Amino acid sequence: MTNSRPLRYLVGTFEIAGFVDDLAAGLRANGAEVTTAMCMGQEAFGHIDYDVVIGRAVRDVSWPELSRRLLDGKRPPPRTKDPLSRLYHLIREHDVFVFIHSSLRHDHKRIPHRFGIGREFSLLSRLGKRIISFLIGPDVRHPSGYDQELKYLGIPAEPLASLLRGWKSDPVSRPLRNLRRIERWADVIFSQPNQASLALRPYRHGNAPIDVTAYTPKVPGRRVPLVVHAPSHRGVKGTELILASLDRLKQRGVRFRLQLIEKKTNLEVQAALEDADVCIDQVHLPMHGRLAVEAMAASCAVASCDQPRLEPLPPGRPIFPLSFDDLDGPLERLLTDRPLRVRLGNEARAHAESFHDRVAVARTLMESLGPGAPPPEHRPEFFARHYRLPPGVKIPADILRLSRAIARRHGLPQGIDSKSLAKRGLL
Repeated sequence: MTNSRPLRYLVGTFEIAGFVDDLAAGLRANGAEVTTAMCMGQEAFGHIDYDVVIGRAVRDVSWPELSRRLLDGKRPPPRTKDPLSRLYHLIREHDVFVFIHSSLRHDHKRIPHRFGIGREFSLLSRLGKRIISFLIGPDVRHPSGYDQELKYLGIPAEPLASLLRGWKSDPVSRPLRNLRRIERWADVIFSQPNQASLALRPYRHGNAPIDVTAYTPKVPGRRVPLVVHAPSHRGVKGTELILASLDRLKQRGVRFRLQLIEKKTNLEVQAALEDADVCIDQVHLPMHGRLAVEAMAASCAVASCDQPRLEPLPPGRPIFPLSFDDLDGPLERLLTDRPLRVRLGNEARAHAESFHDRVAVARTLMESLGPGAPPPEHRPEFFARHYRLPPGVKIPADILRLSRAIARRHGLPQGIDSKSLAKRGLL
């Protein structure tokens, strides 16, 4: 890298909830030079155009040859559409790599949710590149850690693997390998406690970025509220539980109109939220998702699972709390208490502006690389103190080596030494 020009950012390579596009737009608004590089898009965000599509290139290139050429630096290939040429110049010409869900070199070429992240991080580090990992959940979360931590905290929850069929057969080595590569090589990590049950290294808090200015805030204040529920996945969001509760309330005479939105574009969801009184987000995961953030930007009263014991940041969330095992009473109160809905709607927009505006989120990313960057807000301890591997499971040797390197560099929680982790097969 050189100090004679602004840093050039590459943002990619897997679209989840519009994060790639929003972080890139936020970086550009802060004056950064940005390229979006996409391996796998998302149907709901099909209106987004990315700068380069590299899914085929990262599959077809010879990574050993590309690595040799990059480290040599003396024989740059001509600019062609050949995978080696495309990736060589893409990597050479960027200084900071912001990765979401996957990176450039995949572990599995054909299975999107198992693409993996960080296989090329040591190469990028040797080239003097900076790496920012913005974690979003499935990339580093595993049912074993998640379930154990919520049980330890006394937070009622359905087993994570029961919410999505693929999570039941997901080996712990997949998210753990992703996370350990990130913790070993990334310059900065942005994440949240609900996805950090396996974490060793301190990390910055990651707020979901959106274009708050794109939403027209309106608090309709209807006596009979319009309710929106727009699940990306019914099982994960608890849709059947939500619909069953709403049906029981309707039979008891509670008045509301429901708009269930599925398989629609993000722009269609946005229009619905701008007209709604209430948005019901989800009832399982202890932190709201992007839908709730969009709803707050539109000044909806948002109802969602919300567990400050696990997720203390950001503070003062204007979220009406729901739990999967107790829905009827809370939903009846929200749907029949007009002043409550109006208050939540009026507070929601300011919260979205304060914590989720994509320009501010991107500025935090940029500042995190500077010499005056604040320390990480989160110092995870659960894995080191309490985590136990599922019966019969052993962590592969390459992951154990990464874990030891991370522990040596960043330390372990007070009172915990490496022997206690080694005894549990974690180090």
